[in-house]
Amino acid sequence: MLLLIVSVSLLYAPTAESSFTLLGSLVTSLTLLVLIWERLREFAVRKLEFLNRRALSPVLKITQSTFGFYYGQSETFHKTSKLLRRRGRYLRIMLYPKGIVASLERAAEAMESYQKYEKEFADQFAPNFLIRNLLIALDLLPRSNESIQEIEKYKEMLSSLKQKGKAFLEVCQNLEELLEGIRKEIVDFFEANELEFVEETSLTAYSRATY
Repeated sequence: MLLLIVSVSLLYAPTAESSFTLLGSLVTSLTLLVLIWERLREFAVRKLEFLNRRALSPVLKITQSTFGFYYGQSETFHKTSKLLRRRGRYLRIMLYPKGIVASLERAAEAMESYQKYEKEFADQFAPNFLIRNLLIALDLLPRSNESIQEIEKYKEMLSSLKQKGKAFLEVCQNLEELLEGIRKEIVDFFEANELEFVEETSLTAYSRATY
């Protein structure tokens, strides 16, 4: 019986040559996996840098502006939201702040309302209407070189607007709150992913096909 067990063990024991072959295959497979992982990681980093330049940094710059510099930016927010929805993932991984798409859409709508009121007031009180002075009268901007008399005129203007003036103030406060939220989302995302603000570059700097 013992002789039979020894014979079977010798028959099925792996040779040194087969062991080295198996080990070599394993090392090759592991090396290939590491190379694939590094390639995927490199691609994800490049895409994240692309989204930073084309979406996150430009939006952050807008949110750091003051009232009176928002005109026309609602379209930028819509385009950015669209870009993130279409090209903001890699292998099902989200490469942007989780709630920012919805925040951008809400901010774009609020900005459109802001721009609508601004145009109405400019038309109504032309030719000397200055949106900055109106925002100062609403305590949304600090007074700089404007005289107290100038601001008082705008406060009287607000009184004449009645409910429309109050509605405009609510729109401004809502917009300010939304932009503050977006700014915090991006800053937190930057810190978590070791990103920095960069100036926007043209899409031609990147391959559309690649991303």
